[in-house]
Amino acid sequence: MKTFVGAQELGQILKSARINKGWSQIVLAAALNIDQAIVSRVETSKMIPDFYTAREWARQLNCQDAVMINFLGSDAPIIIQQMAEAVTGVVGFITMMGVFI
Repeated sequence: MKTFVGAQELGQILKSARINKGWSQIVLAAALNIDQAIVSRVETSKMIPDFYTAREWARQLNCQDAVMINFLGSDAPIIIQQMAEAVTGVVGFITMMGVFI
């Protein structure tokens, strides 16, 4: 875990999503297989999870878009599309190479 400039916003997003889902910090911690103290520290902006943990956290709470925008900024939709296109291109190339090999 690391400190992050957007930790306050992320903590608020995740806390609000957890409350809206009706989950306690203990329930969320169990779903993520982490300690409840980590949930508390993230929600109070004392720490931020790494990208992959935050992604799973957001998936559990159904707030993926907000978390992606927090990590990637307002250009998140463009960045995600570019990443998807790059992966599609690589997969297509590998598939094509498999045909020739």
